[in-house]
Amino acid sequence: MFKKFKPSSPVKNVVLGQVATHDLDVGKNYKALQYVATVSKTAATAGFTSATLADALGLVVLKVGTVAKRQATATQIDAIQTRWKANLAAKAYDGLGNDLVTAVADVVAGGNTTRTTTFIFTVNLAEPARDNFATRNFFSWPTLWASGRKVQITAELTLPANAGIANPVIRANESFDYTLGPTANGQDVMPITHWYLDPQGYASQNFLLRDWPYRGIIQQMTVFSPDGSNDYVGAFELSGDDDVKVKATKAAVDKMYDDYDFNSAGILPGMFDLVFDYTDDPSDALDMTAFKTFQLSLTLTAAAAGNKTLNIVSQVYRDALAA
Repeated sequence: MFKKFKPSSPVKNVVLGQVATHDLDVGKNYKALQYVATVSKTAATAGFTSATLADALGLVVLKVGTVAKRQATATQIDAIQTRWKANLAAKAYDGLGNDLVTAVADVVAGGNTTRTTTFIFTVNLAEPARDNFATRNFFSWPTLWASGRKVQITAELTLPANAGIANPVIRANESFDYTLGPTANGQDVMPITHWYLDPQGYASQNFLLRDWPYRGIIQQMTVFSPDGSNDYVGAFELSGDDDVKVKATKAAVDKMYDDYDFNSAGILPGMFDLVFDYTDDPSDALDMTAFKTFQLSLTLTAAAAGNKTLNIVSQVYRDALAA
């Protein structure tokens, strides 16, 4: 089916320190949401650096109805997608306005520089890094079913209020077709990949997670170490009901993912990916529904961070209408 790419509905309440909202039109089957976000940064000219994605966008939450189905920061989403494929990385354009056409010159005055930067940041619902068109489109988000059932999708975008940042502008583009939502056993279903963001505290180099509450088919878990720390994941073991499913080092699985054409330039010391469907076959994902106990054990290279919090982003494929 032909896929349209065009401007989306307005992004409202674009104010620093607040949450902007983007209500999607009902009736479409969404492949991707592209956000064009612009900010200006003012700082001392000596050593000046441009604004980053973290200056323009913070936490991103996607809701179906009133229930959150995806939660992660823009930088976490960008890091995960960049690891999949280099071309999925967000793009930054210095000196360019929000229309992506008009040049905006730097202003240098009183020892300070003010620079405008525009970012193109995409939330991929379908997964363009996969190897064939069927699996790329497998994860789209429908909003209308043959039965007449409809759902409202809303994106909430937190705008940080970082020092020196001003003049935020955000608009959205969308990629979609009009494929109706699927059914299973005579019931409307919305099988999509949920992203759950869980902060987990730790006290030593040995971390154990046993209270992971999400049931479904897990595609990937990504662990982000505290910013600025060396508390990296070195080795891990994952088990279900005392059956060890995966046991290795971060270096070993990073190489295995590279063998399956992941982007090696996207490897970060403070980001540990545990990918189950790395072959690009969605059926390789790990079905959690049969487990009574799930356990993830991590061995960290250090435990020196002042804020000892691991941020875990889990990607779980499940029915959004039943969750």
